[in-house]
Amino acid sequence: MRRLSALAVLSFLVFGAGSGFASSSFQGLGTLDPTNPYSIATGVSGNGSLVVGQSRGSDGLLHSFTYQAGSGMQSIGLPELPPQHERSLSFEGVQAWGVSDDGSTIVGSHRWHDPTPTYGEHGFSYDIATDTWTHRDGVDWGVRFHATSADGALAVGEQYFQNSEPYPLVMGAPIIPLQGYVGFGLALDVSADGSVIVGSTGHYDDWIERPYRYDAINGLVVASLAGEALGVSADGSTVVGFADGNAFRWTDADGLVPLAGLPGGSGSGRAEDTSRDGSVIVGSAHDGTSNVAFIWDADNGMRSLLELLELEGIDMTGWELVEASQVSANGLTVVGYGNNPAGETEAFVATIPEPGTAVLLGLGLVGLAARRRLIAGAPHID
Repeated sequence: MRRLSALAVLSFLVFGAGSGFASSSFQGLGTLDPTNPYSIATGVSGNGSLVVGQSRGSDGLLHSFTYQAGSGMQSIGLPELPPQHERSLSFEGVQAWGVSDDGSTIVGSHRWHDPTPTYGEHGFSYDIATDTWTHRDGVDWGVRFHATSADGALAVGEQYFQNSEPYPLVMGAPIIPLQGYVGFGLALDVSADGSVIVGSTGHYDDWIERPYRYDAINGLVVASLAGEALGVSADGSTVVGFADGNAFRWTDADGLVPLAGLPGGSGSGRAEDTSRDGSVIVGSAHDGTSNVAFIWDADNGMRSLLELLELEGIDMTGWELVEASQVSANGLTVVGYGNNPAGETEAFVATIPEPGTAVLLGLGLVGLAARRRLIAGAPHID
């Protein structure tokens, strides 16, 4: 009886206290215009409440959108053009590539034509609360911003010149030079306080892009493998990306370490983003058939996001999740895109339990099974 009671207590602790854990969920975000069914999610705020991305509007152009559970998908509109400027013939719309941790600022790029004749992409920073656009014009072919610091004060990206490769660009006050930078490259993400910048850089002697990590103390630290650093944790301690075709995790303690791939997969993959402390990583990897969205943590390794959601009891019939693009600071909200049951590209947001929750759930199931065996073997009392 004493052992039986202990198992009953264990089961209660896991299942009865389960209401305190974050429940899993999945939501396709739809599209701005049902006649132009296309959307991708490219960013999420630190607490997971605001999602940003791109979707086609009724005008056929790409619009940057915000998504919140209470208001759904909303276009942020198109910016007013400076005097004497006009939409270029190849104007594709407004592309959001990132959002600040506090959810106040969206960064990205769009195109216009300047008769002077500057032409190409133009970086922007958009303040959601005030509906204010701030532009960074390209010197020759344009600017694209990929990410922003936690408060939206600093944006990182790339500057293009005609007939040449891009170089990293940091928009703040003042513009920050990347000491030791030579050649070409991109700035693809930045830590919460703006002190750590990551991306890719290369030299004109071999034209191979390699991941880098930059801060004012250590300068530019470049990995030896070909690839890109795509994301950095908010605290700047963990860099993720891909090198020689494999997703990686890069820290001072362990160096650049490839992530073991999905079971049955080819090992190829891209780590797109990581949580505040670097403990959760998301991206896309090959499962032996196609590229699928993955989630990684040290306890469970790399797992298919779709399969994890199915194990959590969510009906994913007809969905194919292609890429997990961003994860919230707490590691519990993942955004990206996939193919919906109609075969259309659609943005999604998913919430998942903390990694430790799955361990507790497994202990509860073991305890429940043992309890059932004990009951089955106990003498029956009428």
